[in-house]
Amino acid sequence: MPILSPDEKIILVENAKHNGVAGNLYLTDKRIIFEHNSGIISKRAYVTLDLPLEGVHNISVEGIAIKHLTVYAKKGFIGSYPAKLDFSVDHPIFWHEKVMFAIETRLGRIDKKEKLAALLDFAALKDLMTKGGLMLHTVKCPECAGPIRLPESGNNTTCAHCGHTILAQDIFEKIKSLTQ
Repeated sequence: MPILSPDEKIILVENAKHNGVAGNLYLTDKRIIFEHNSGIISKRAYVTLDLPLEGVHNISVEGIAIKHLTVYAKKGFIGSYPAKLDFSVDHPIFWHEKVMFAIETRLGRIDKKEKLAALLDFAALKDLMTKGGLMLHTVKCPECAGPIRLPESGNNTTCAHCGHTILAQDIFEKIKSLTQ
């Protein structure tokens, strides 16, 4: 079990896999922690992720056949680039709800864009565009202007050219501004 500060409380813990490594995923009222045991002769616990809730850029449930929890860390919280972290858990939607609630509680609020980004995914965006008579398959990355193919699901995608994370909400806002 990870070391917690005296005023920190565990909200949720579950056996999980991250990058093929089995361990425990913890959600506290302050951070997300992944800990696993390793060692040949004697097992030792290693914390391979310790992400403050303030460092979470976005969180989603992704995957078509097998759903998993995906946490997007803000730039500077895990290395010098934004990071995408995938976790195999039994109930990813439940985890998503608990993490969103913990962030909202910790930060006091979630701004409107972040809340909508958690609800608007690419499948809903494509459905909305199709109903409006608009067919869109690729967009330009706002960072490098490289082409980005829209995924079938999830609420964000990553530019293959520069690694920038693009939210379905950002594309929705751009399309909305073009059609008004």
